[in-house]
Amino acid sequence: MIEIVRGYNELMKRSGMPELSLGIGITLQESAPLYLMDGEHQIMISEALNESDRLSSCNKKARKVMESQAGPFHVYVFQSEESTSPSEDANPEDLVISYNLGGIRMNQAAFRKLEQEISLAPLAVKLPPSMASDKGEYRLSSGTVPVDRDIFRKIVVRESRVPRVNADDFSVQGWTERTYYEVCTDPAIYAALEKKKAAKA
Repeated sequence: MIEIVRGYNELMKRSGMPELSLGIGITLQESAPLYLMDGEHQIMISEALNESDRLSSCNKKARKVMESQAGPFHVYVFQSEESTSPSEDANPEDLVISYNLGGIRMNQAAFRKLEQEISLAPLAVKLPPSMASDKGEYRLSSGTVPVDRDIFRKIVVRESRVPRVNADDFSVQGWTERTYYEVCTDPAIYAALEKKKAAKA
């Protein structure tokens, strides 16, 4: 999906037309969804649907600040510094600032399930300069997933800690214990992976 949108946007750019923005959220929920009936039509109700919508979102201010400095990653999650002492009735999700532009973000349950289903190996590659606030606070893992009969695809997953930031300029004020997960989509990451593989060979 990401690659199709990228190809479409190249055509739009040449034509001077607005580009299409896309962010994907993947969630895993072990329990079965519920259904409501609207006449003869089923309406599915699931917390996984709500969460995937949150994971795919992109805050307007975050987009404005991050678009020029996101580097090879397309998913970032921040906690506003003003939320360090939230009020009792505050929703924790309201304190999170999400950036997902052309990226794939997954929840922790989905990442744990992926770890069980494929072998993820730690990955250390030299990447293009990324956003300064990462400061090495992330880990990359690579693995191979089957997408069809006899067809396999290499994926790189990034696990990163959520920084506390100043909501005005997104400067990092510290780090939380929360983590988030990105299935990397930037070609530069996979090019670096192939370069490392060729060097080993």
